[in-house]
Amino acid sequence: MISMKVKNTMGNRYSGTLGKETVASSWKGIHYLREYKMPVDPKSELQLQHRAIFARAVETWHALDDRQKELYNKAAIKMTGYNLFIREYIDAARNGRELRIKGASEGPPRGGSGLPEVAEKDAEDRPHAFSQIFE
Repeated sequence: MISMKVKNTMGNRYSGTLGKETVASSWKGIHYLREYKMPVDPKSELQLQHRAIFARAVETWHALDDRQKELYNKAAIKMTGYNLFIREYIDAARNGRELRIKGASEGPPRGGSGLPEVAEKDAEDRPHAFSQIFE
């Protein structure tokens, strides 16, 4: 069967599955129909490692203070600060480097690492925390 997206020109808004073969959705305000595809989740070792890195990246983003997030938002070009941070975090983790967090070198408000206390405590308490990712 041919897979393609069909733009909904009727003005109706549909969302979810229609029968067993069609999915209605929208992307950036464009409504479309597409063929349903069974999701694939092979749970390979590499995929599980990447998911763990991604989860730690998201946790670390949420631990940043507002000033640090604003620096990422200002530095981001054609993406959000969140997306820039996640990309940099994953790139550093994959290449065995420590991520230099924007705003951390400008005199962190709560300690030596540049991460808020929540993230520093997290790094002490859990082996999968930020400080452990680059081993």
